[in-house]
Amino acid sequence: MVSGETMTRIKLPVQELERLKVGLVYIFGSQTLGIQTPLSDIDIGIVFFDRKILDDFRMRRKTYTELYDVF
Repeated sequence: MVSGETMTRIKLPVQELERLKVGLVYIFGSQTLGIQTPLSDIDIGIVFFDRKILDDFRMRRKTYTELYDVF
């Protein structure tokens, strides 16, 4: 998690992310800048290996639901 100006690694379920064809996971926003408040959320960006996941609404919804459970 992010704490003040110090960020530590978060262990993610690699096999699950590979199955979903996730190429990269990153965080951005106030948490990464060290300017978060008690009401701040964590902004997560996800890059997929397979563009079809984003183009097909049903596949995108299914993948979103599965990733929601991961995060």
